[in-house]
Amino acid sequence: ADIDPYFRSEDWHATFGRGLARAELRDDIIRVIRSRTAPYQLKHLIIESIQGDAFADSIAEDLLALVLDASATPVERQAAVDVLTECKTQPDWPETVKKLRKAGDVESLRIALQYIIQDHVQMFDGSIIAEILVAISEGMAEDDGPNYAGIGWGLDKKMSLVQLEDALRVLAECAPPERY
Repeated sequence: ADIDPYFRSEDWHATFGRGLARAELRDDIIRVIRSRTAPYQLKHLIIESIQGDAFADSIAEDLLALVLDASATPVERQAAVDVLTECKTQPDWPETVKKLRKAGDVESLRIALQYIIQDHVQMFDGSIIAEILVAISEGMAEDDGPNYAGIGWGLDKKMSLVQLEDALRVLAECAPPERY
């Protein structure tokens, strides 16, 4: 990865398989995924390679720290979420989403929303979901904010009536006053 930082430029679907998920490599894996200087492509490849393996449970705390690290790339953070959702011992997801919301950057908020959308909608109040959507919208409205299309697409079909009512209440409070 240091010699050719674009080593994955054409093969993002290639993986190591389960070859890296070995106890004797645990410390090396943690060192790489915690590294500020390791190329994100390498970190992503390693994280991907442990998905669905029991080994991931042994480094769950480190993966959670990566999810909460706003300086990590969105690709690394989302891969860590994907691995954690398959671990036997689950993190406290409502608390994790709360921490991501508190971080306040658009990427942290997007990762929180993405977790919710991935079949975890029922774990959260509609007001929390709406507050995340509003915060993402406000972050994108900044001059240098990132741009996303379709944020929250399909949420209405996954939310209960009570969640929708709570979400609409929050969204109505944020709507600009009528001009007529």
